[in-house]
Amino acid sequence: MLINDPDIIKESQVKEDEKRGIVEILVHDVQSLKTVAQRLNAIGFDHCVSVTGIDLKGKIAVIWHLSSYGKNELKGKVIQLRIDMELNVQIDAAMPKNFRAPMVSVPSLVNIWESALFHEREAHEMFGIDFQGHPDLRPILLSDDFYGKWPMRKDFTFDKSDIKIE
Repeated sequence: MLINDPDIIKESQVKEDEKRGIVEILVHDVQSLKTVAQRLNAIGFDHCVSVTGIDLKGKIAVIWHLSSYGKNELKGKVIQLRIDMELNVQIDAAMPKNFRAPMVSVPSLVNIWESALFHEREAHEMFGIDFQGHPDLRPILLSDDFYGKWPMRKDFTFDKSDIKIE
C-alpha cells in the first residue's frame, strides 16, 4: 500500500489502483484538506501536476493531481487529491441573465505546492472555485465580462450578443 500514513487515512477515503499507479484520496471535510496535503508533501509528493474541477450537479469536485520529482520510488505514481463541495444555490433558466453563479470555497494549496499557482487560477476562472489564501486569482484566459459565468459548469449558457470582438 502506497499511502499508509495514519493522518491521511483518518481524514479521508483512500483507493489505490496499483495497475494504473493512481491513488485516489477523497478528503472528508474542508478542515482536513490542508493536513492531508501537508502529509502528502512530507511523504514525497512534491509537485502539483494539475488542478481541476468536476461539476457533479449540486456539487463541485476540486481535484489536485500530484506527483514526485524527488523520490525515485514514487516516480510514475499519481495522487488524485479530491474534495467534493456542495453548491448552496441551484441554477435554473429563470434566473436573470446577469446572475453570477455561486462559488465553492476551499483553501489554496499554493503554499504547499507552488506549482499549483496557475492551475488554481484556471480552476477558479472556469469552475468558480474560490481558493482561499491564493495570492492572485486574476483571470488568465477569459475577459472580465465572463467573471461569474464559470464556463466549465453544466449550468453555463451564453448569448452570442455577449461576445465582443474588437
